[in-house]
Amino acid sequence: MSESKKILIVTPLYPPDIGGPATYSKLLEKELPLRGFSIEVLKFGKFLKYPYIIRHILFFFTCLKAAANFDVVYALDPLGVGLPSGVAALLTTLNTTLIR
Repeated sequence: MSESKKILIVTPLYPPDIGGPATYSKLLEKELPLRGFSIEVLKFGKFLKYPYIIRHILFFFTCLKAAANFDVVYALDPLGVGLPSGVAALLTTLNTTLIR
């Protein structure tokens, strides 16, 4: 039997926040493991306590570190979390490809 896919879900909102990404990320976190996927949710909200630029830098490096351990990085926002997580996934993929 093959190993389950590991998915990192990156979201700008997560319950108790209200909004589409919060609802969707919680639903994915609940349902995907029932279908054999390994899931982790990276929430941007925990970085809001830092000043504006610092929070984005910290979030990017957290994405970069986390992405190395996952097969798929799924961002629920195109810019706020999508850009840093997309660049992190790309750099992780390049690094993995270069090492092989």
